[in-house]
Amino acid sequence: MTPFPLALDGIRVVDLSRVIAGPWCGALLGDLGAEVIKVEDTGSGDESRTWPPYKDGEAAAYLLFNRNKRGMTLDLKAPEGAEVVKTLVARADVLVENFRTGTMESFGLGYDTLARINPRLIYCSISAFGRTGPRKDSPGYEALLQAFSGIMSITGEPDGPPVRSAVSFLDLTTGILCTLGICAAVLQRERTGLGQRVDGSLLETAVSLLAYHAEGYLLAGAVPRPLGSAHPSLSPYRNFRCQDGQ
Repeated sequence: MTPFPLALDGIRVVDLSRVIAGPWCGALLGDLGAEVIKVEDTGSGDESRTWPPYKDGEAAAYLLFNRNKRGMTLDLKAPEGAEVVKTLVARADVLVENFRTGTMESFGLGYDTLARINPRLIYCSISAFGRTGPRKDSPGYEALLQAFSGIMSITGEPDGPPVRSAVSFLDLTTGILCTLGICAAVLQRERTGLGQRVDGSLLETAVSLLAYHAEGYLLAGAVPRPLGSAHPSLSPYRNFRCQDGQ
């Protein structure tokens, strides 16, 4: 009996990203059946390789974010390395990258260049602030964007200091949203025959996740505040100590 095909069977992805958001996107595409080729630099490779804990010398985080992938190393700063990427892209469906704005262009691997090689290419860029706008050149990471977006100011106990969420949910959710954007681009390509650029950012993810907190401020001027485990609209809704002391 032939197994039921996965949604992205036959889709080839070139994953140039590292750390969390981009690799998580690549791993999810692999979960959906895509063939993912992970490209790391020729030095230390992906930074997540150094994050404890380890199992048999390999970092748990690296294994999680890079499951389903085949691997290779390239020096993208060398013309020869960039040419290998162009060769891969000519037969690929998707490229994922999360370098700082302008870096891929400095390698000769910007969207316009690669789209000329393969007009069907879906080129996903992931960054802190997006590839357009006044902060497009600014670097950023999880904790900074939790603070910059205001999320950190409403996390924690009342009258307590701002608290970073222990889960890197902006990185992870950005990866999920980029996976959604890539899947939508694959569907649209079926109708148009053309690829497109997908632009994901931690800031856009943060603003979307503020959801009713942001909408309440925009519509009613209600400033969100930290409530611990409580809820701004529902009651009773928080942690309570029970008879067993837990």
